[in-house]
Amino acid sequence: YEAAPRGMKIREKLAVKFQIANPRHRLLYVPGRNFGLCYVTAENLWYLLGENSTEWISNYAPFWKGVSDNGTTNNSAYGARIFKPHPRIDYWEQTQWDMIVKELRKDPDSRRAIIHIHSPTDTRVAVKDIPCTLSLQFLIRDKKLHLVVMMRSSDLILGIAYDIPAFTTFQELMALELGVELGTYTHISNSLHIYERDFEMCQEILRYG
Repeated sequence: YEAAPRGMKIREKLAVKFQIANPRHRLLYVPGRNFGLCYVTAENLWYLLGENSTEWISNYAPFWKGVSDNGTTNNSAYGARIFKPHPRIDYWEQTQWDMIVKELRKDPDSRRAIIHIHSPTDTRVAVKDIPCTLSLQFLIRDKKLHLVVMMRSSDLILGIAYDIPAFTTFQELMALELGVELGTYTHISNSLHIYERDFEMCQEILRYG
């Protein structure tokens, strides 16, 4: 499809799913597409620290300042919603990470081990920075930890290259904490899209085959 959310032209496919058999193969190396290994490392650290400060991460990508709704924090700081109690999720009772660990230790076959990222409040309150990720579901099957990530929106050029290293890192850490092997990573994007500004880059990538 061709569409223009917020006036920005995109080409998209709806409800796209792909799977990575070995989540440790998480880094993108595609000719024609610059990939910032320094930035992906910084972003992962930012998430793992549970921080949402715009100032620190903006040293590595000024983009974050531009999408902050209040100038000091970012809603898409996933780690702040996963590794620390969050006011929009679970009323400060516990971290989502601890909740998942407890659930899967209690019942390894559980289908309830879901980390929620997007909340209804985001849709109502956030303006510039509405989280693209809906949820992360951890499932243990055949003594392996699988992760299924559901996205409301995925930028194929800029977003996925950095989301997958972060999410598969979470998956590997969870597997280590639970003492199980690493399973598959599955990514579902309800809108998988490319912005007009990146059309030429996509053609360059395709030329490399």
